[in-house]
Amino acid sequence: MKGLVLVWILLIVSCVGCRTLDGKMQHQVGQPRDKLIEEFGPPDREINIGDGRTVVWYQPWGRNPADYPFGTCLEIFHFNKKGIVTSASAHNCVGVCLGPYCWTSLK
Repeated sequence: MKGLVLVWILLIVSCVGCRTLDGKMQHQVGQPRDKLIEEFGPPDREINIGDGRTVVWYQPWGRNPADYPFGTCLEIFHFNKKGIVTSASAHNCVGVCLGPYCWTSLK
């Protein structure tokens, strides 16, 4: 029984600072573009919607969708005309982050 309690304590302590991928992404809402790039790196793709707004996305497992025939994880961010993140969403993926490191998997 003591061993089980110790395992639970170690799990809880080791996950202090853990957060979900969605939590890490939602933390970027309201932040400028530079902060997003500082946290996630340069985006894999970017589209200017035409009215000054921009959409960027990341594919954490690679840039070729053919590498993932069962689906592709996409992390998508929308920016307003001033370059501020207005929304963030993950499509077809879930993840856990510890500090700056995240591990994702397909839903």
